[in-house]
Formats: sequence, structure tokens, C-alpha cells
Amino acid sequence: MTLPIAETQLHEHLGDRYNGKDWRPALKAVMDAERDAVEAQNTIQTLAAASQLPNPTIKLSGQCATIATNPQTKAIETALMESVNKLIKRNQIFGVPPMLE
Repeated sequence: MTLPIAETQLHEHLGDRYNGKDWRPALKAVMDAERDAVEAQNTIQTLAAASQLPNPTIKLSGQCATIATNPQTKAIETALMESVNKLIKRNQIFGVPPMLE
């Protein structure tokens, strides 16, 4: 994939939220890796770790304490964390994985 195509696809996916300046380091890292997926992924992980974005965390408020002990909620939480673990094994989560609190 060429850089212009990657930029176009990002713009199509993100719409008005796309800012080329924000994506430049990540795109440069991938292009500089020259088909070395491991190198590209390591560089992207380094960029993600240095970013200002918070680590995703799912929190249940105190008002949801009764819901949190519900068997159906527990089953959903278990299924969600199994999905997260599958994504981790497939190297589809970069940086700190999301978790439930």
C-alpha cells in the first residue's frame, strides 16, 4: 500500500476527525519499516506508549454495584475479557489492554 492510499483510507474511515499531522509519525514508521511487520509494530507500540491518550479502562460506578453482582453481568464480563485475551494473542491490541474495574 502506498502512503497516499493509506492516508486516503484513514481519511475515509475517520472523516472530519482525521488530521494528517497526528498520523504522520505512525505512517512514517510503517513506511520506514519496508515490509518488516515486526519492526513496524514495535515502532507503533513505542509511539502509542508515548502518546497523550489515556489507557482504556471500563469502570462500573458505585450505583451499579447490584448490577455488577448479577450472574448475567458476570457472564458478559467473562466473555468480554475472553475477547480481549484473544485480541492480545493475535497482537491486535497495542499498548496496555483494556480491563474491567
